[in-house]
Amino acid sequence: MQAIREDDLYPDGIRVVIEWDIWEPGMSIFVPCIATKRALKQMKAIAFRKNIAMTHDIVVEDGIFGVRFWRR
Repeated sequence: MQAIREDDLYPDGIRVVIEWDIWEPGMSIFVPCIATKRALKQMKAIAFRKNIAMTHDIVVEDGIFGVRFWRR
């Protein structure tokens, strides 16, 4: 198992790496997870620290539950 970095998400205990450097305004990312509240909390903390504005929606995409985040 790889070490979790400060800017990684791990809502269900599995590391989710976000490519913060290439995530531009208008783009979105999907984080597959069951623990959506934990994903939101982690994402909001990182986005606040990086001064990134975003919105989100809890969704099912291609049969997979998770959270879609849009950078504003």
